[in-house]
Parts: sequence; C-alpha cells; structure tokens
Amino acid sequence: MNFDLWRTIGKEFLIKSNINNWIACKEGSGSLVMQKDGSLSCKLVKQVSKQCAGVVPKSITMHAHGPYINSAGHYYFFAGGRSGGWPTHDPCGRNQANQVKGLHIYSFFGVSVNQISDSAQTHVLMRDKFYLRRALDKNIRYKVLEMDPKGNLYLHKTAFLCNNDIIKRLVSGKYHLVDSTPIGLSKDSSALNCKDLKTKVPSATSGVYWIDPDAGSHSNAFQAYCDQQTEGGGWTFVWSYTFTAYSSFTSGANAVTPRPAWTASGANTRVSTTVPLSETHYEAMNFALWRTIGKEFLIKSNIDNWIACKEGSGSLVMQKAGSLSCKLVKQVSKQCAGVVPKTISMYSPGPSLNTASHNYYFDGSTSGSWPTHDPCGRNQANQVKGVVNPHGNIFVR
Repeated sequence: MNFDLWRTIGKEFLIKSNINNWIACKEGSGSLVMQKDGSLSCKLVKQVSKQCAGVVPKSITMHAHGPYINSAGHYYFFAGGRSGGWPTHDPCGRNQANQVKGLHIYSFFGVSVNQISDSAQTHVLMRDKFYLRRALDKNIRYKVLEMDPKGNLYLHKTAFLCNNDIIKRLVSGKYHLVDSTPIGLSKDSSALNCKDLKTKVPSATSGVYWIDPDAGSHSNAFQAYCDQQTEGGGWTFVWSYTFTAYSSFTSGANAVTPRPAWTASGANTRVSTTVPLSETHYEAMNFALWRTIGKEFLIKSNIDNWIACKEGSGSLVMQKAGSLSCKLVKQVSKQCAGVVPKTISMYSPGPSLNTASHNYYFDGSTSGSWPTHDPCGRNQANQVKGVVNPHGNIFVR
C-alpha cells in the first residue's frame, strides 16, 4: 500500500512472518508509520521460531536501506538495498542468521490472503483502535436503511437483528433526519480548507478531502490532501517536489521539480498547477490559491528538518522578502539540532529560507546555483544523503 496512507490508518503495527516470530507493537518515542527513531512497546503474538522464546524488540531505527526493529541487535531489518546490509529476521534480536530456514524467500508488506505454503512471508498489518472499538461507542450511528432509484428498500446486515424495532420506529415517527454526507467528503459538502475542516470536525484524520477555498459555489471545489496530525493539524497540502540531480546535489544541473506557478523569471523546471494528493505525487496547487488558504506554512522533507513558519515582515504565499517566525517540527538530520530559518528572500530562480545563509533554497533553474537543503542554514551540502525518493512537501494553514 502507498506508504503515505499507512499513517492515516493507525499507529500500531502487527508483523506476521513464517521465518520469524509474530509481534505487535505500539509507538513509544519511535514510530514505524512516521519513520521516527525511538522506543517501541512490543509483545509476542506467536512463537514461530524454536529459538530465544519470548524475546521482543524494544526500539526502531531508520537506516538508508530501510527501518530496523531492535532488541539487543536487529530483530527485523527491512533492508531494501542489494549491497551492504541484509534483511535480518532474527527471533533472538542479535542480528544473526537465526531465521527459520529451508523456505524459498518471498516477503512483502501489506494485508494478505494465504500464499503458497513453501514461501517465506512477512505481513505488516496496520490497526486504528478507534475503528476496532467503535462498536462499543454509544455515540456512533449506524446506517440501517437505504432505497434505490426504483423505490426498493434495503435493510443493512448490521440492523437485521433489530428490524422489528426499526419498523415500529418508522411507523410511529420516532426517528431523526440526518445529513448523510459529512463535511469534506463530497463536492457539495466541501470545507473551506483543511483548517476549516479541522475546526468543524476535530476528529477528522489526515487524508484527501473536498475543499473550496474561495467559499463560493461548490462547482469549483476540488480534492486536496489534509495533514490533520502534524503540529496541530489543519494543513492543506500545496506542493510536492523532488530534484533533477539529487546524486550531484551541488551541481548547477540540480533543481527542484516541478515548481509552483510563482514568479521566478530565472527558473526553467516544469511548472505545475495540479493539486498533489500524496507526498510523492510531485505536483503543485495553483500558486494563486495558496494565499486564500492561509499564511502559515509547513515544510516536510526527508533530506532536511521539518519546520513550521509564520509570517513576520516576510511571506511565502505573498512572495515577500523579510522576517519569519519558524519552529522546528522534526529533526530529520543529525546535524545542527534546533537551527531554524529567520528570514525569507526572493531570487529569480525561486525563494530561499535563511538562517546565516540558505537553509531551504527552492531553486528552479538547472543552470547556475543549486537547491540548498541545509539543516545548518549555511548554504552547504549538509542535506541527508543516500535517500530513496528524496523529496519535500509544503503545506499551508
């Protein structure tokens, strides 16, 4: 499943394998779905191996080749590189070859039906406790009756055991009318933006919703991705970009792509006005809409630190040079902890966010300068290196 969707499903994860023990884990300071190093709270679900009974992982660490879950050493290492490390499945948690042997190797992520019995399988299942327990919540409403265009009535299976009570209530008039389309779930029930949705539906999770930033007729409403978790939620996703030459990061040939339809006379990469719907869907919402959504912006990248910024005398959405008030949201790099930009500058290839010098430079030109992503804010090549699918995402609130 698209990894961007995992965090919208839940935070706990279950791993089932026929070459290693089954485990279920909850977040501590670490998280699989957020790709965050730290502690986990895991329990043994099924002892598949005959070795090291009862051993479970205690932490998760992110590596360039993929995440690994650790006890004393690697317990599960989801190594996706064909050189360097190997995909440890060690029930003893020592990073040794203690996996169950004699099976043909085949592994995958996702919810799965049964596969060929002699294949080694690894399943990762996500769970959201809200959905598992919603049947116990007395405030949850259930759909019981529907009618098709021909007038045929359909009773839902969930209501079958109480159909006599339903009929009595319909006959006696003891029922309530309800809007069947909650805000943001259809074009006709669009929210103004993701912050408006978060305000009106505080329980809304991150995902794709219908929004209508101009607050007029819903005829021009469109779908957008909302981050309802990071830094209080309410963020509307406006831009997802990658790089033209990540492996030669400081070369003039490297630039961000695509770029928004903002003023950048010195840029030459592709301009996008298509709304991005996931963090690796490399597109940009029409830049003219950004300022109608909000003034704050959030930057999430897998090669530089995450930051959230408010306008000072400068503004990204208005393309105005000046001061910013930024805070660190997530320390992605191991360098220069806590450094954040203080100003924004406008250049012909694109804007830059600066500390002492460039921290983020959204250079859209494949000649001349390069798209700095320096957590130290010195305009140096301090970006995280060796990353698969390097990218950045901008959200507005």
